[in-house]
Amino acid sequence: MRKEAVVVVTEERLTQTRRIDAQRTWTRRLAISWVASIAALILFEPVPTDANAAEPAWAYVTAYTFLGALAAMAIGMRMQRRWAYGVSAGAGVLGMLLAYACLASGHHLGAWWMIEMVTFGALTALSITAAERTSS
Repeated sequence: MRKEAVVVVTEERLTQTRRIDAQRTWTRRLAISWVASIAALILFEPVPTDANAAEPAWAYVTAYTFLGALAAMAIGMRMQRRWAYGVSAGAGVLGMLLAYACLASGHHLGAWWMIEMVTFGALTALSITAAERTSS
């Protein structure tokens, strides 16, 4: 005689499953957005106006902090942790600071720094949206 397993589906379990599915979806969207954005910025980056422009010290600190935030974000997303969305938003803000550093140093003149600013601003907004949509 074969015994059948009985699965009890509660409202709490359904809510938990929906939250996990939403988190996976938003993590995937955010990861793809980060990879595509950084790849596009690298691919389309114009030749520097002044390749020897002196970078302010705060720009170096910001750049290394940005790289650390990207690594922490990747780890958090891989582990499916919600704190990764906060780190992602922080990395977006650091990216906006790096865009300003581009302007402040004269490294890239013209509209390039604005393109970077908008790109990282959009990633920050997407990160905040992901955190809001997966809360609770």
